[in-house]
Amino acid sequence: MTEDNNIITAADNSSNKAFDSMENIETMGREELEKLLADQDVRQDISLLAAVEQSYLRHRYPAPDTQQMWELFEAQHITPIRERRKYRLRVISAAVLSAAAVLLCLFLFHKSSPDVASEEMTDAPLMAFTRDTTPQVIRFSDEKGHEQVIDELLAKESERVNDLVADFSVPSSVPHDVAQQSDASMVGWKTIRTPRGKVYKVILPDKTQVLMNADSKLTFPDRFEGAERVVKLEGEAFFSVTKDAHHPFIVESEKLRTHVLGTEFNLRAYPNSRPHVTLVTGQVQVDNLENHQTVIMKPGQDVTINAERGFDVSTVDTEYYVQWKEGFFYFDNLPLVEVLKELGRWYNVDIQITDNSLMSYRLHFIADRGANIDQVVNNLNGFSYLSVERRGECIIVSKKIHSSN
Repeated sequence: MTEDNNIITAADNSSNKAFDSMENIETMGREELEKLLADQDVRQDISLLAAVEQSYLRHRYPAPDTQQMWELFEAQHITPIRERRKYRLRVISAAVLSAAAVLLCLFLFHKSSPDVASEEMTDAPLMAFTRDTTPQVIRFSDEKGHEQVIDELLAKESERVNDLVADFSVPSSVPHDVAQQSDASMVGWKTIRTPRGKVYKVILPDKTQVLMNADSKLTFPDRFEGAERVVKLEGEAFFSVTKDAHHPFIVESEKLRTHVLGTEFNLRAYPNSRPHVTLVTGQVQVDNLENHQTVIMKPGQDVTINAERGFDVSTVDTEYYVQWKEGFFYFDNLPLVEVLKELGRWYNVDIQITDNSLMSYRLHFIADRGANIDQVVNNLNGFSYLSVERRGECIIVSKKIHSSN
């Protein structure tokens, strides 16, 4: 009887350890995670918990309409690029599987049977993401188009600019140019562009802090004057706005105008993608520039523009939208095409898929953005249905062929 009790106690301890690890897995270091997964009982319990959550999420999130996803992707990405005739755009889908040392959590969603619309689509190789061959460096420019890279600016303004942050809330020791000296009332505009694979922090003249994600562009004045504090964003950034009730802070993007007084929010506005405003604290008013609709957001809400150009407002886990600033990929039931676009933007690689039937897959996982591209390729090959190959700066994703034996 004592032996049975010991077995039960050991099982309870293993289960409790598995529950604790799932709750705290994001804070674990590499060594701690490897030690945890070395325990076979705990590993089995974690697998069971993962299966339970997978079943729950399958009920919560219905299988996507592949034809609808294709039409949306074609409208947002293929048609504009065809009009510019710069590239042959191809549609991609893939899944990311991480080894335990790279991914902290992974749950895969897929349809149990193939979609007929998927089979009717072309099987020609299609490109989902195209790399940028220009040097990937932080770039500064003014309204006249004069551009400097970070290394050039460091020599002039090293007391407030480095390769991690640019602080424009402190006075500069650099003399104003001739135009500024001749007209002290003139407000100059600055633009900062982040490269792929790097985040960068900007402190604005009013001490508002902006953490820019990769491949983003922020335009702002060298000082705020007038009734509003206006900046412009293309890409993604997390804003911690300095409160000033008499001077609202305005972020202008391609489709949205976001008004705040003092708050924290994330704005995602990459070209040819649906914009998202995610409110963490405070209150935000978002204006839809396409149809002039307005919505007042509450903390924990996300606003985006739907296919009919109206607003979709939803209550979300804000961690999904802001984990990038903590150094992680965090995808929550996201279509694989969106996941791979994000990976392509971070690693600056071409991504091609040879079988678009994978468009029906969605996934949820957290991953360390510090993992290199070879680790990503290895993780993708961990899926039973994917064959992934790296050829230089191109990642080719195919459907894995299973042997009949």
